[in-house]
Formats: sequence, structure tokens, C-alpha cells
Amino acid sequence: MKPILQFGIILFCLSGLSAGTLAQSGTKEINYEGLKIIFKKTSKEVVTASLFIKGGTANITEAQQGLEDLALSLAMSGGTKTMDKDAFAEAADNLGTDFAATASKDYSRLTMTCLKDNWDKSWAMFADAILNPAMDENEYQVIKNQMISAAKQQESDPDAYLRKLATDGLFGGSDYAKVPNGTPATLETFTVADAKKYYAALLGKKKCFLVIVGNIDETDLLNNIKSSLAKLPVGPEAKKPTFKSVTTSRVNIKDRNIATNYILGTLNAPKYFTTDGPLFEF
Repeated sequence: MKPILQFGIILFCLSGLSAGTLAQSGTKEINYEGLKIIFKKTSKEVVTASLFIKGGTANITEAQQGLEDLALSLAMSGGTKTMDKDAFAEAADNLGTDFAATASKDYSRLTMTCLKDNWDKSWAMFADAILNPAMDENEYQVIKNQMISAAKQQESDPDAYLRKLATDGLFGGSDYAKVPNGTPATLETFTVADAKKYYAALLGKKKCFLVIVGNIDETDLLNNIKSSLAKLPVGPEAKKPTFKSVTTSRVNIKDRNIATNYILGTLNAPKYFTTDGPLFEF
């Protein structure tokens, strides 16, 4: 029996940009009809648009672990009410545009990356997927099965299992102990109706902000947003996650019948926007 050793205190940082940092980097913050936009014009011919949804695992209950990730993945890859999955995928391939959805403990994100020349067409598809997702039941089942398979693989992977042990030990009972991409047990319980209901209540201007990086004009950007994401409801503020502060060191040993010992140490660190925060990054 080989022990897995876990001890210490986990690092967590606050992300964001101060006004001074934005000004120095040439990045502009815009409030357009209540939607916060962070825009950085570059000379590159690739444009990336990301809609961030604040809250992360604070948005879900323990029984809903994986539901936000599932709903967002379905919205981005399951087609829209005007374009089915196959037509959407074919159009994206023809444009050379990528669409993706990710979920983490602090936020989720819907992302589109395209060539500058295909910006308008790609944005129209991105906005359509966000505002009018098809939420097709067949595609839902495919994504759900993929997520269940991935969750089972994580449980059998020593590195992933070790990180889960550390998280449970440090943040057990708090929002940070929840698994954004779900567990096999929680994912099995969801229906397409659950995903539709959750997604319908998720997006709102107070909970979301848009980040655009690329060689496009601000006027063009705002015109595209005016006819699309500006229509998002105001919605409630994002929930703030709960977490536990650990002040004493401890050891957690887990015996498993594997050939290698896996050890993970975690520790407290300064918050990002403090004097020592940037230094810790190096």
C-alpha cells in the first residue's frame, strides 16, 4: 500500500485589472448599456472574444456540480435555434473560427477566436450561440456522456485524485470544495431541462463582462454588441464564494494500491494585488 501525502494550505489569488494597469497597457474599459467591456486593440490579425461569468462554484449547489459547465458547453457546441449543430460546425470550419466553453472555481467563460477578416460573421455566430442556443437533447446527451467519462477518468488518475484530496481537505464544506466540471454522481442526475433552466437564469450584465483582444475598431465592436449582448438582462450580482482559512499545517495520508507515492504541498500566498503578489508569481 503506497501512501499519498497532502499537507499545507492552498494558494488562491484575486484576478482583475486596476484602472492604472489598464491605462498603462493600452487596454480600455467600457461600460456599454450596463455591460462591462475590456477592450485591447492589437496589431495581430486574430481576434479573441471572451464572455466571463463571475461566481464559479458559488453559483451552484453541491447537487449541481458540473451543471454550469454542461449548460455552457451545450450552448457553444450544440448549435442555435437558427443553425443546427452540423451547420454551425461547418460554418465555423469554413471561417477558421473556434468556439469553446470552460468552467472553473471562480468563473466560467465562453470564448470565440477568429481571423480579423471574419470578425463580423464570427461574432454573429458567437452572439447567436449565447443568446439563442438550441439546447438540443441529443447533443446534450453526447456532451453529458463525455463529461461523465472525463469525471471517471479524473477519479482514477493519481494526480487528479491527489488535487481533489487537497481541495477537500482545505476547503471542505465551502464553495471551493465543489467540482466545476462535476462528478459522475452529480452528472448522472441532470436532464436537458435542468441545463435549459440553469442557462436561462445564468447570464446577466451584473454577473458578466466581455474581454476583446484584436485588431478591430471600437466603433465596429460596439455596433456588434448593440445588436446582441446589449440585450442581456441586467440580472443579479454574482455570488461571492465561501472558503475556509487554514492557519495550521496538517498532513493527510491516503493509502492506495499503486506503484508510486504522490505528494502535494500547498501553502498560503499573498493576494495578487498586494506588494508581494507579483513577486510571488516569479
